[in-house]
Amino acid sequence: MGMKFTRLGQTLAGLCQARRIYDSSTICLIDTNSDLGLADISIPANDDAIASIQLILNKLVVAICEGRSSYIRNP
Repeated sequence: MGMKFTRLGQTLAGLCQARRIYDSSTICLIDTNSDLGLADISIPANDDAIASIQLILNKLVVAICEGRSSYIRNP
């Protein structure tokens, strides 16, 4: 319980710091036991399964790369 709480506290602190420093939206994987109010953009997913996280991150990376390459070609 203590370890989980510590990780949660660090995650929340990191999320708040990222929002403050970069002034950007946050994208979060939201499980059934997560707080929807913490994320600007929620992706419903099983955040406990590594395969689920890898799949979503791979899709995000491909989309970001495609978006950046089209922006560079068409400034």
